[in-house]
Amino acid sequence: MELIKGIVVSLSKYKDNDAIINVLTKDNIVPINIRGAYSKNSKYLKFAHTFYEGEFEIYKGNTKYFKLRNVNILFDSESFYGDYSILVCLELIKEVFTKAFSNDEFTNNYLLLSTTLRHLSSKNEIIKYTLLYIGFFIRISGYSIVTNRCQNNSKDGDVYFSFENGGLVSGKFATNSDIKLDSEEVNILKIIFENKYAIAASKLSFENNKYLSILTILCNFISYYNNINIVSLKMLEKIHS
Repeated sequence: MELIKGIVVSLSKYKDNDAIINVLTKDNIVPINIRGAYSKNSKYLKFAHTFYEGEFEIYKGNTKYFKLRNVNILFDSESFYGDYSILVCLELIKEVFTKAFSNDEFTNNYLLLSTTLRHLSSKNEIIKYTLLYIGFFIRISGYSIVTNRCQNNSKDGDVYFSFENGGLVSGKFATNSDIKLDSEEVNILKIIFENKYAIAASKLSFENNKYLSILTILCNFISYYNNINIVSLKMLEKIHS
């Protein structure tokens, strides 16, 4: 038997009644087979969901997957289930992680996700903490957003976000596909990409109607460089429109 600590980041059905959970740890992603998860009166059904953190007792069977013996749940996401806004945010986070995760930064991604889940559990400032997750996921992934290429007080006064150039550009260098930002949006990007997480979280001190517009830009930035479609972004925009 082995014991691993991690967060369930995805779930899929396997064969007739089994489930496969993918557990993000500080070292890797471990697929685990929950045998009989969907069988009638299964005691394992409670482990067949996503975004809970726990200590997983696993053992090696005669298949390619580890098998689950038990879980000591340290943090559960079940409290989120009554809040549709949080569920959509979680779906966005899951989409971004599963579609765009492609490096070996397991430890930082684990810490970021664990921190984000605990902030979301308070059910306060959910767009802010979803935005922080997406911003720091980008930083961890190495797609750094350039925020110091131009100053907000440039001669023409206009600042744009350029996907092609990976960040902020002044108005004189902007193209038709770039997105014009106001000073508050520029400041939000600078806070996220020029500070450590705790400092950025403290500076973004309360919910702001600009957070969603920046979240949209950053998700589209991820889509641009990974050639993916983040479906849940439209759901989130619809809720807060």
